[in-house]
Amino acid sequence: MIRDGPEVSSEIDHHLTSFIDRTKHQLGRFDVLNYAPTLWPHLYLLEVMKDERLTVRILGQRVRELIGMSCTGRYLDELMHGSKSGHVTATYEACVREGCAVRMHQRVMIPKRPVVTVKACAVPLFHGDCVTKLAGLMYSHSAPAHDGLRAPQRSFEVEWMPRTPAPLTVTG
Repeated sequence: MIRDGPEVSSEIDHHLTSFIDRTKHQLGRFDVLNYAPTLWPHLYLLEVMKDERLTVRILGQRVRELIGMSCTGRYLDELMHGSKSGHVTATYEACVREGCAVRMHQRVMIPKRPVVTVKACAVPLFHGDCVTKLAGLMYSHSAPAHDGLRAPQRSFEVEWMPRTPAPLTVTG
């Protein structure tokens, strides 16, 4: 978990926007080494399987801490729980289907933890004209105390980016 406050939220928003902009120009050539080491703990990579389900391939340390376990190799829909899990899963599926990058913002309650604000982005990675992976960043920080316990039930916001053009050539 990172420190709290408006400046933190602004810093996170900047990281998410920069990641989307940078990754859209590297579409099939995703490599963690192309990003600053300070982002690595927040990185994740999902792979689109033949049955169109998303499998977790890479989770940075901060993402693992938020989730509370290492879930590499597991299906995303098996990990999701809570009142907004269907919305989150549907958003990732739409990201694959439409080829559009997305930013998400949600307040969540995790057992035995304070209310947490989670901000994330996902960028589709193409092989030819098909999305085969989603790369993203995920940050979390404590929600302000005045938000109360009811906030997570009404909080899931999505911001879609313009469609990402499929690259003409793709490398590994």
